[in-house]
Amino acid sequence: MIHSPASRSWKAPPARAAAGLLAVMILGGCDPQAAPKAVPDQHPQVSMKAKITRLEAEVASLRRANAEKARQIEALQNLPADRMKLMFTVTKVEIGRYSAGRDLDGKTGHDGVRVYLTPKDRDGHTIKAAGSVSVRLFDLARDGDNLLARCDFPADKIARHWVAGLGSHHYRFDCPWPRPPTTGEVTLRVTFTDLLTGKSHTAQRTLKVTPAPAPK
Repeated sequence: MIHSPASRSWKAPPARAAAGLLAVMILGGCDPQAAPKAVPDQHPQVSMKAKITRLEAEVASLRRANAEKARQIEALQNLPADRMKLMFTVTKVEIGRYSAGRDLDGKTGHDGVRVYLTPKDRDGHTIKAAGSVSVRLFDLARDGDNLLARCDFPADKIARHWVAGLGSHHYRFDCPWPRPPTTGEVTLRVTFTDLLTGKSHTAQRTLKVTPAPAPK
């Protein structure tokens, strides 16, 4: 009896042939279970050079901007007196009423003060003026050197300390002390030096503080 091709049964290849086929796939890098490998960066130095070039361009741009601001400030400082009088510049600074001792390190008791400082023009209006700020704390009850702490804020850094909102506009500075005062009062003295005019304005105030208790 002759069987048609469709009626013939399929037979699995011998185990030896299957093993050989698997070996060829593995040796040839065709492991079906292997995850695709990430292609490494073939040019890491080129990428790093591009980043350096971009950063250098940003630095150069910032330097040009600072130089232009310096030229503008110099031009304003050289204005004749009659024209300078027309400018709205700082004539005094005020220490805000909420300035007080502050817990700055999250532990019991105050370890510094928070200062609210407001520059004012000749009409008594608050203005956001650029300048440097020096905060000094004095312990007047201490004999000898009574300077408790000093914190200086340069003109190019105080912009981050400006606070505006809900009808309140002022600078805010934190000044920690390295040692606690001997009493519950410290004398705060703040000096603001106007970047435009070069003039310094000082305000002083006594603050109530609650220092951390002395260790037993």
